[in-house]
Amino acid sequence: MSTEDFAVGKGISNDGEAGEDPGAPAPGDATGETAEGFATARDLANFGAEESAMEAAPPTPEDRSVEEGMAAAAAVPTIPLDLGLAQAFLDACTGAAPRVAYGLGAKVPFHGAVPGKDFKAVDCSGFVRELIWRATPAHQSFPDGSVVQHDWIRDRSFEHSTPDAALQQDGAVRIAFLRPQDSPSHVGHVVLIHNARTLESHGGVGPDSRAWTKAGWQGKTFVYVLNLLLLVPFILGLLLSPGHAQAPGITAKPLLHTSVSGDDTKEAVVLSIEFASGSTTGRHTHPGDEYATVLQGSLELHVDGQEPRRVNAGEAYHNARGIIHETRNIGTVPARTIATFIVEKGKPITQPVK
Repeated sequence: MSTEDFAVGKGISNDGEAGEDPGAPAPGDATGETAEGFATARDLANFGAEESAMEAAPPTPEDRSVEEGMAAAAAVPTIPLDLGLAQAFLDACTGAAPRVAYGLGAKVPFHGAVPGKDFKAVDCSGFVRELIWRATPAHQSFPDGSVVQHDWIRDRSFEHSTPDAALQQDGAVRIAFLRPQDSPSHVGHVVLIHNARTLESHGGVGPDSRAWTKAGWQGKTFVYVLNLLLLVPFILGLLLSPGHAQAPGITAKPLLHTSVSGDDTKEAVVLSIEFASGSTTGRHTHPGDEYATVLQGSLELHVDGQEPRRVNAGEAYHNARGIIHETRNIGTVPARTIATFIVEKGKPITQPVK
């Protein structure tokens, strides 16, 4: 395949199907018009821009690196993404005037840049880099260039996954890398995957979300787990019921997400949960058993058909599969628990009940 072939995007499917060469430019995409220009743009997509060439946003006291963010849980590296913020960035790109397009080697010029104004095109690695910065609680840093990003994830021992596993709607966020040597144009590609949908910038479209099917190039990728259990979907599932607003004051930190020995249909999830004074989960059920120990404060358990029960620091409780219950912090100080869920694999941990 020649450089001219690359420039017109041969081998690319831009109709929502996987295709074979998602990082290659399609007709109309921004890229070098000469062989030399294409090679330079390809290097930028694969290996990233020099940090000195990219304007950095002024640091704030809250800024910290991913390494610092992972230090507290070094045994299982994760990047805590807020999917609401990730979706907001995608929406800003697709709703900009002009819509942000795909540009081989094109980058977001500085963190927090306005789509359609400060940048009008972005490649895959530039998009993922900016998305991670925007969608993490303290604007965590992430390298540029799909090859460099792949090395970074692999060297930090993020959990290996597979293209098959990315088909699951299990709440996990995964990151998938197509190596340059595995694409016709030798342009690598990187995407985030959540519940079998991608977050990416690809040839012919730009920033986009499409189905993860494991077809075409997707089946050739190297996949890793970025976040075993998303904080935001869990909290939304726990606190929201149809027609009701989200209850404030409850936060959860994932500590462990693993299989259950001898039973491939179940998984174990361990969470550290904090309840602000006066907060409540709302009535809900679990597709399995919940075992929790109160570390601080007092909670009141309301189980349908039973009298309310108070659980103090140092005490534990169990909510059986399918029972309707609600947990309230009735004290004047925050309450903290460690909760272990043994639940059906692939199902939401909580189901709100009216």
